[in-house]
Amino acid sequence: MRAEVAAWCRRERLLAPGDRVICALSGGADSVALLCLLLELRQELGLTVSAAHFHHGLRGEEADRDETFVRALCAERNVPLTVGRGDVAAEAARTHESPELAARRLRYAFLLGLDGDRVATAHHAGDNAETILLHLLRGSGLRGLSGIPPVNGRVVRPLLPFTHERLCAYLRAAVQEIFTNLDNRQRKYLLAAAIAGAAGLVVIRFIWGAMTASMFFNFSSDALSFMENDTGLPIGSFAPMIQH
Repeated sequence: MRAEVAAWCRRERLLAPGDRVICALSGGADSVALLCLLLELRQELGLTVSAAHFHHGLRGEEADRDETFVRALCAERNVPLTVGRGDVAAEAARTHESPELAARRLRYAFLLGLDGDRVATAHHAGDNAETILLHLLRGSGLRGLSGIPPVNGRVVRPLLPFTHERLCAYLRAAVQEIFTNLDNRQRKYLLAAAIAGAAGLVVIRFIWGAMTASMFFNFSSDALSFMENDTGLPIGSFAPMIQH
């Protein structure tokens, strides 16, 4: 997939050598795949990669966990991160627009206000198809068939030709490679940390979101045993951390 993304970026002239690319990182699978691919390609394409996350002030603790995950991911990959915050509900009430429109406007204002040459977003083929359909339903005619542009000013979409399923498969392969290269004790430790929520936010997202259920359950019983036997703590002591 790396080669395909590189070819798309060259064909559409999305990125140029020396570009400082800001990855819009929500914490979802698509944006995580985008960040990983940009990091894989940065030497080949001559890029400097950083990330940016916008907290919309919606979804309560779930949004807080997204921010925590993004911070952990960027720290683990040594990626500079900028986090912005906005009160979307208050802004929507002030402007009498939908929360979705207010969120988009505030998010792009934040991203485009950062110091970088390009802002890369994780829009994919499914988003493009949905946009085309909405344009047609609104009566935009043939112009609606253009969908999401690969380049819009400083904003670029390196994943636009690829489906969400392809991106998830890419993440699954990346996680499977990580686990294949670990010995049994490392696997147990990693899963114990993830289950406990103590040190594995990156792993916990990948395990629950990208790995297959069979892969997880093959290791989970050993991991639970490791938590109790090797740490010397009863499973119940991890309950407060496991809850989230």
